[in-house]
Amino acid sequence: MQQQQQQQQQQQQQQQQQQQQQQQQQQQQQQQQQQQQQQQQQQQQRQRQQQRQQRMQRRQRECFESTGAVCYYCNDNHYIFACTQIPKEYKGRCVNCWADDHMVMSCNNVKIREPWL
Repeated sequence: MQQQQQQQQQQQQQQQQQQQQQQQQQQQQQQQQQQQQQQQQQQQQRQRQQQRQQRMQRRQRECFESTGAVCYYCNDNHYIFACTQIPKEYKGRCVNCWADDHMVMSCNNVKIREPWL
């Protein structure tokens, strides 16, 4: 009888150990999956940033070729490039934006609050 009980106990212990191992494996798999997801997200963010930069450079080049001036306008605290959306009185001049006070500065260094926002 004692032997049987001991065997049963051993079997139970083995089962518990197996369960623990399985749980550990599952946790490791979950961690790996999370890491992979994070890496994918970071990669996607980098790609989006690159695409934005490329778009901006392309627009900048197009604008420079068409007007002979590089123009910026201010929107949501970002430098955004779009010659077509700058008012007529600013066309052909470069306009730089200070995000902190939403002021633009034309090439002749005159600070003007941008009228188009």
